[in-house]
Amino acid sequence: MRERDHTFLIRIWETGKPETPVWRVSIENTRTREMTGFDSLGELVEFLRIAMSEDSSPDKLSFDGNDTDRMD
Repeated sequence: MRERDHTFLIRIWETGKPETPVWRVSIENTRTREMTGFDSLGELVEFLRIAMSEDSSPDKLSFDGNDTDRMD
């Protein structure tokens, strides 16, 4: 079994109106500087699940989620 590690910076912030707040999440791979944005905590958890899977490579991790450019 090969040794692997992942290092991420996770940012969580609130957008929207005070009466209807929306939480946004982004994660940055500190090794590659690639940033991915999520519309839900579930998407973030799925991304981390994929990152921890046997088949993922720390430098080649991809997720069919949203780009942070789409986020408010």
